[in-house]
This record gives sequence, structure tokens and C-alpha cells, in this order.
Amino acid sequence: MRPVLAALFDWLTVDEARACLKDEAARLALNRRLGSEALAGGKLGFIPDGKYGDNLLQGLLALRTKFELDAATSKLELNLAMRSREG
Repeated sequence: MRPVLAALFDWLTVDEARACLKDEAARLALNRRLGSEALAGGKLGFIPDGKYGDNLLQGLLALRTKFELDAATSKLELNLAMRSREG
């Protein structure tokens, strides 16, 4: 998810990220672009299909809207570390 978060900061303004949070069709289009460009067509991972993937993307978009890149990246790293301890 690191490349996805980086792409959101590169590609979207805060207002554009907020708009994607409100618009399912916009998130779907963004999800496709992220998969093909930021995640190199699956070579760097993928955003899961369905509700789980949409929730994940919404969480990353929320980080984009609420924090600067360094703080958002730190929060993502903390979340990833916590998940790795759970599994």
C-alpha cells in the first residue's frame, strides 16, 4: 500500500481526494488507475476487489485528506506493523 499512498499524494489534491471519498464511481476509476500504474499491473501488489478493497482505498484517501505525506506514511507504517503482529 506504500506505492498507493505515494501515488495519491502525487496525483490528487486534497479536494480531489475528498471528492473520491464521496463518489464510488470515482474511487473505482482511481482503483483501476492505481492498479495499472502505481502497482504496475499487479507486480507491486494489488488492491483487493469488493468491499474490503474499497474500504482500504477509502482509508488511504482519508490519510491523504487529513495529513501531510510524512505523517500519513508514518500512520500507514504503524498500521502495517500492527497487522503483521496479528498474523
